[in-house]
Amino acid sequence: MRIAARIASICIVALGLVQIFSTLSRYSLLSSDSVWLLGTGIAIVLAGVINLRFQDDRISELALAPNTLGLFCFATATFITNELYAFLGFILFAVIAIWSFMMLGKNKLRKLLS
Repeated sequence: MRIAARIASICIVALGLVQIFSTLSRYSLLSSDSVWLLGTGIAIVLAGVINLRFQDDRISELALAPNTLGLFCFATATFITNELYAFLGFILFAVIAIWSFMMLGKNKLRKLLS
């Protein structure tokens, strides 16, 4: 599961970069839509970087909040837009959120046993 979480984290960063570059190529001027999409891409990249950085068993609890929030946001976007981009984000954040919850349970069990 650790390898799947690392691959999902890298794919999340790539998904965010695609969001950023597609926003920059789609909009020539700054507008509220372009700034919104650009900020969303930056947030997706940051969530992926947090997951790449905090994959240690003891620190993975820090990545639980962005993973859960990303899962919720992409689940909502999947129902609203029905686009492949939203579905891929949902799958990637589902994998990483499940991994985060598994690490949280493992850490809690380790604390109880020690």
